[in-house]
This record gives sequence, C-alpha cells and structure tokens, in this order.
Amino acid sequence: MKIGLIYPFYLWNVNVDSKLCFESEDFALSKIYPLIRWSSWDIAKSVENAFIRNGIEILSFKPIDDAEKFEEEKKLSEKFLYVKFNRKYTTYHIFENIFSKINQNKLKLVLFIHGANIPILFIKKLKFNGIKTAVWLLDDPHEIDQSKKYSHYYDYVFTIEKNAVPIHLRKNNKVYYLPPGYDDEIFYPQKDDRYESDICIIGSAFPERVNVLEKIYPYIKDLKIRIVGNWEFNKDSSLRKLVEHKFVPPNIASKYYSNAKIVLNHHRMSYSSSSLGSNVNRVEGISPNPRLFESSACGAFSIVNEERRGCFSFFEKGREIDSFSNADELIFKIRYWINNSKLREDAQKKILEKNVRNTYVNRVKEIINICLN
Repeated sequence: MKIGLIYPFYLWNVNVDSKLCFESEDFALSKIYPLIRWSSWDIAKSVENAFIRNGIEILSFKPIDDAEKFEEEKKLSEKFLYVKFNRKYTTYHIFENIFSKINQNKLKLVLFIHGANIPILFIKKLKFNGIKTAVWLLDDPHEIDQSKKYSHYYDYVFTIEKNAVPIHLRKNNKVYYLPPGYDDEIFYPQKDDRYESDICIIGSAFPERVNVLEKIYPYIKDLKIRIVGNWEFNKDSSLRKLVEHKFVPPNIASKYYSNAKIVLNHHRMSYSSSSLGSNVNRVEGISPNPRLFESSACGAFSIVNEERRGCFSFFEKGREIDSFSNADELIFKIRYWINNSKLREDAQKKILEKNVRNTYVNRVKEIINICLN
C-alpha cells in the first residue's frame, strides 16, 4: 500500500486574501516570499518516518522545494528568453507535477500536513480520481479563520485542537481530534552538561510570553535560565540578551529539554493580537502543543499556563506537570519545584513512563485506522 504526504506550504509576511488562497481554483504563488520552513516541517518529517515504521510505503512531496527550484529556472528563462512568467504558472506547474506523480503511483491516500495554501483544484482532482485526501491541521485555533475555509474540501480532517472539532464539523462529518506527539528517535533523555539549566524556555517571543517572563525575571534571576527562540520581532525586551539561539533543530532542542530542571511551556494565547493567523470568533485553545510531548519524552518537568487544561488529560496536574494562572503563582511554582528535587524527579519518572503512548508512530496508527480501514 502506498500513500502520499504533502509537506507544509507557507505564506509569510502576507496580508492573506482568503478568497484567493482558499476558495479560488487558480490560486497563485504571487504573494509567497520568502518561502520558509517552520516547526511543522520537522513534524512532517517525523510523520513520514512514522508511516514507514508502521510498514506503509510513502511518497513525500515538498512544494516549497519545488517552488524554489522552479523559481530559479524561471529566472534563467526570463534572463535569456526575455519572457516574463506569471506566478500563477509556478503554482500550476508545481501541483500539476505532484498530481501526475500521485496518479502514476496509484496512491490510496494523500495526507497534507498543515494544509494551508494548497490549490483547491488540486484537492478536487485527487478526489475526482478516487484518491482519498486527509489534512492534519497543526495551527488550530490560531489560524482557524483560514483552516475552516478549506478543511471541508478534504475527506478526513484531523486537528490538534479539541475545541476546533465542532467548527470543522459544520461542513465536514469526518473530523477528529488528533493531538501532536513526539519523534522517539529524536526526543529522549540525553545527559549533556553543556545544556544544563534550572529553567528552559523554547519558543518565539509572542508578547504574552514576554510579558510573563519580564514580570517573573527579577524574582528568579539567580537561577540558570536558558531561552531559545525567535525574538527578532520583539526587540525592546531586556530579556533578549538571554536568548541563546533564534532557532535550534529538534535534536538540539532535545538536549535542552533533557538537561533542564523545569521547562516553562507557555502556550501562546488562542486569540491575542500577537498570535500569527486569525481567530476572530475567539475559539479557546485548550489542547497541548507539541512541546509538551517532546519535552516529556526527554524526562523534563513542565509548567504550563492554566488555560491549556487539556494538558491535564495526558499528565496529572500537580504531580506530573504543573500550571500557573498569573506571574505570582508562576514564581511560587518555580521555587517550589526547584527546591523539591525529589518530588520533581519522581514526577519525571512518571512522565517518561506515561508519555510512551504519545509517539508519532502511535498517532499515525490512528490515521491509518480511520482513513485506510
């Protein structure tokens, strides 16, 4: 059995025209620059590997790579042939090539990771040719205003946000909550003194995160704090001096997690103006992000913001992970767990044992059971 996997296809620094992007059948690449790979690119790689480990033959497609290559070819053509190609032709060329390969290989299912910015005509052609389509939405509810406009075109919809399920069910009756997970070949305990910390924070500098960190920093500055993430769009914070890297690959993130006493996992707010994407109707995000499962796989003890109460469906609050509602409570919780190393270490052992069910290998089994059985 063969299936196809479509890697994420991103827009960046764009005032998104939702009708153009998600409803038009001749969607153009005209506004896509620069082409980028975010964390869901790494998730796609792990999902691809998980299918292989489940005995499924997989054919993967990376539209971003195709776009970059084709754009370079276009530049040469324009230089020597003096012909200006419309950007619509780029997108048409990319997805026509992908469709041709999918059809030739007689794939049973095509799974899209993230699912944004895919030409609707492409999805319709797959379905017309008897090929099942599925999408795993990785940015609900932050981008739900966009995702709900295209999710009904797919045969199966998986979302990492439980509160997003009823939204997508309005137009599609095959919608499932499927939380993210972790790649057990990347995330596992790795002792390395170079990455030791009392508090480890990995994530971009969304203002709600920065505000909390700035409030608590004067009270925990005696601790060893390591911050990793994209803080380029928040240049005013005095904490920028603590940021070690803008980005680290998953195998390095694993080392940071493994050697931290506490991982502070402040999920970004569901509908704050600082969040990329759009959530006008303020769908509340309650489900955990991938970071919870990745850090737990490394044996790290996590403190999360209380709003993400779905985290406590996976790990017991106050015993395996903890939470905070405001800065004062967070300061108290940090001191409590730093000073109670035995309790923290017991929690870490329980976390490691319980988290084994959350691998991408197991998540993929759920997709296979729903879509292919």
